[in-house]
Amino acid sequence: MFDNFLIHTFHDGNCLQAYKIFGAHFETHEGKKGVRFTTYAPNARSAQVVGEFNQWGETPCYMERYNNGGIYTIFVEGVKEFDMYKFRFETPQGDIIDKADPYAYFSELRPGTASKVYNMEGYRWHDSKWLKNRTHPSGHPRPIDADLFVRHGLCHGRTAGVDLPGDDPASDLWPHHGHPQGHAHLPPRVPQVRRAQRFGAGKRAGHARGQELRARGL
Repeated sequence: MFDNFLIHTFHDGNCLQAYKIFGAHFETHEGKKGVRFTTYAPNARSAQVVGEFNQWGETPCYMERYNNGGIYTIFVEGVKEFDMYKFRFETPQGDIIDKADPYAYFSELRPGTASKVYNMEGYRWHDSKWLKNRTHPSGHPRPIDADLFVRHGLCHGRTAGVDLPGDDPASDLWPHHGHPQGHAHLPPRVPQVRRAQRFGAGKRAGHARGQELRARGL
């Protein structure tokens, strides 16, 4: 049922494939098709899985402890893909709480918070190009695109009505967060200051700053 080596590494804090243990996984058990639900709750008095398939607990589906290590699991026959579910725990104080599955592959759209059963078998990934290019020639992980970081002063202090020090527009940039080895993933220059406009600082001010910095070669 479970890979005991993975469970051992999980308890040691070294498991990189815990998603294979926990969550909701389609399987055939004793000739019956269904889903195995597994979660980790070492301090719970009891654990259930509740969802559309058992009328949200009207038909109890109590989970069993696996090897007394805080892992709870249950096989439920007849669960369908995209069925919603949550885990229901009894706390040491006797309270009952429902929690979404942190290992779920799919979730209900907000404001709902339920998890959804999803079959990952046969899923075709589309990130081969990214995987091929994710390593920097230096051997370090490739730095994150600087555009993902908001470094312009217009996006920081000034949006809260606070002036940042320095008369030079370039002083509003934070190049000292960068590292020569690229570990902090922030280069010394920002290629597109205009992105600051998106964060409510004012298009005119952002455009003016961008023009001035471009004129200086920044």
